[in-house]
Amino acid sequence: MKTDELIETLGTMVERVEGRSFRNAFIVALVIGVALAVCAMQALLGTSTSALRQSHVGLMILTVVFVVGVVAAGSSYLLRAAHPGMAARTPIALLVLLVLAFLCAGVAGILAVDPATRSEMIFGPPWTICVMCIPFFAIGPFIAFAWVLRQGAPTKLRAMGAVAGLVAGVIGAGACALHMPGPSLPFIGLWYTGPILICALLGALLGPRVLRW
Repeated sequence: MKTDELIETLGTMVERVEGRSFRNAFIVALVIGVALAVCAMQALLGTSTSALRQSHVGLMILTVVFVVGVVAAGSSYLLRAAHPGMAARTPIALLVLLVLAFLCAGVAGILAVDPATRSEMIFGPPWTICVMCIPFFAIGPFIAFAWVLRQGAPTKLRAMGAVAGLVAGVIGAGACALHMPGPSLPFIGLWYTGPILICALLGALLGPRVLRW
């Protein structure tokens, strides 16, 4: 058999790689990650009655919209970036802008109030809980993401690690909000987005090690 004939024969034997199984595995990992974050929150903090206060409903809805938006955009990026040659539809810069927009909204809220009340708005209910617990709650989701992404063939390990850490941090923030909704927009703008960005940084550092296949 000539070389040209061999190449043509091999070309006709190529089968389309089915991405549905990977997508399903990713969804399972996402669900497991969310469940782990919520279970960690329940075990460590429990559900607070403050989450049911009417005054917190608006901020809770805003937090939910933020969490769902970042998780959806980040998941879209990870699903495509896990396969070489597939351009990610969601740029990393867009994900960062979503988080920074939330942070800027908090800063704007601080500047818009009386300076005498700023300290109370920022350092309201234990802000240290958010700083310490959000990265802790993000561990489960990040491990779930690392497990499923290694089943693909990721090449941009640092970028994917950063996005996986960012999404895991947002899930951790959502779990934290179930226990203690932020009392004000400045509070959640600072003490939610800060730990989320730390999770993204840690994900970028760990990506080349834990996502290597």
